[in-house]
Amino acid sequence: MRIKYFSLLLILFLFTTNIKSQNLIYMPYIEVVNIHPDYEYSLSKLMQENVSEENKYKIIIPEKSDTGYTIESFIQAKETAQSLYAKYFLIGLVNVVSQKATVQFTMYNSYDGSKVWSDMVKNQKAENLELIIIKFAQHIGDEEEIFFDDGRSKLHRFAYNTFIENATLTFGGKIGAAYIIINKDKVPNRTAPGFGINIAYDIKSFIIDFNYDIYMSNTQLANYNLGIIRPLFKAERTPYIGFNYGSTSITAHISTVSGKETNGGSIFKINGGYIFSRTKDLNFRINAEYYLTNFKVYGKNPNGFMLNLSLFLFL
Repeated sequence: MRIKYFSLLLILFLFTTNIKSQNLIYMPYIEVVNIHPDYEYSLSKLMQENVSEENKYKIIIPEKSDTGYTIESFIQAKETAQSLYAKYFLIGLVNVVSQKATVQFTMYNSYDGSKVWSDMVKNQKAENLELIIIKFAQHIGDEEEIFFDDGRSKLHRFAYNTFIENATLTFGGKIGAAYIIINKDKVPNRTAPGFGINIAYDIKSFIIDFNYDIYMSNTQLANYNLGIIRPLFKAERTPYIGFNYGSTSITAHISTVSGKETNGGSIFKINGGYIFSRTKDLNFRINAEYYLTNFKVYGKNPNGFMLNLSLFLFL
C-alpha cells in the first residue's frame, strides 16, 4: 500500500515539475510611443499568438476595449497577474524615433515582483516591427543571444537573476525536532530535539539535497537521505515542495524498565517549506516533513513529523 502511495506522490511531484509549457504570463498592452495607439492591441495580440505557437508559455492579455487602451502600472500588472494565477507578468515597450524602433520586454515574477528575464533591441526599422515582435515571442525566456537575419542586430540582454544563470553549491547546518509515532504504551516520550547538516546543489529548477540528521531523547532517530525539492517560484524567497529517500535507525526506550529496542531500514519523506535569500551568501530555510519507514519498533512501523530551521553558506 505504501509503495502505491509513493508512486502516486512521485507522479504528482513530476507533474508539477513539467509545467513549463503551461506557465502563464499576464501581459498588459504593450506601451507604444510615437506611433498610433491602435498598435498597443495589435502588437500585444501578435505577441500572444506567437508565444502560444512556441508552446513554452501562454500569455493572457486584457480584453479589447472600445473605449481605448489603458497602460497599467507595475503594481497593477503584478496584482492582475496574481488574480489570474499567472506565474509571471510581462511589460513591453515600443518606441519609434525617426523610423527607428527600440523594443524592450521585461518579465517579472508575480509572487514578489523580482525581474526574471529582459531583452531589448535598438535601431531597427520601424517597418519591421511585426518581425521583431515575432522574434521576441520565439525566444522569450531564452538565455542565448539572438541575432536577426541581417547578422548584425541582436537582442541585447541586460538583466537576469543570478540564480537563473548559475548552479550553486551550499553547505549548511540545522536544528529542529522530530515527533515519532510509535507504540505509546511502550514509549511515552516520542518527541526528540536534534540537529544535522545539509549539502544543497541548486540547479535552477530543482535543488538536490543531501541531509544527515540525528534526534536524541528517550527516543533516538538518526538518518541520512538524498532528496529533491522544487521551488515554486523563481524568486529570492519562495515556498517549495519535495521528497527524500534514505536510511534511518531508531532506538526506543521502554518507559518502565531500562530495556530498549533498536531497528533500522529505509525512510521516505515528503516535505515542504520556505526559502529565504536563495542567491545570497547566507540563505535560510524553514522545512516541515512527514516520514514513513519500512521496519518495526515495538510492533509498529515508526512514522511521524520533523520541523527544521536551516542556515546555508555558499561554497
